[in-house]
Amino acid sequence: YYNIIDDPSFFFHELLLFIKNIERIMGRKESALRYMPRVIDIDILLAYDCSSKKNISIDLPDLKIPHEQIFKRFFVMLPLLDLVNISNGFFFNKPFDKASIKKALAKLKYLTMPNLTKT
Repeated sequence: YYNIIDDPSFFFHELLLFIKNIERIMGRKESALRYMPRVIDIDILLAYDCSSKKNISIDLPDLKIPHEQIFKRFFVMLPLLDLVNISNGFFFNKPFDKASIKKALAKLKYLTMPNLTKT
């Protein structure tokens, strides 16, 4: 038994190691260059503590939660908006609430897409 509330960074660092192992097994090669094409890329985007009803933040050299590029990636933000809508916002609070996500999408200049204006 390990209470991640006492030290969530330990749990998520172990999760990161597990994810890196999955990527390696699937053929991902480590590279010094970032943002290069790769076979697979698994990221931990965000985390939520159900007991405190707050987002979990971790800032380690090899692990940042929430993911530091989350608000710059349309392909992450649009599905995140869907999750917020499906859950009625239950697991999401600022900066991951519906209004904040729509604002981030607007900054990415994608808010004019028809399916966004209806949510």
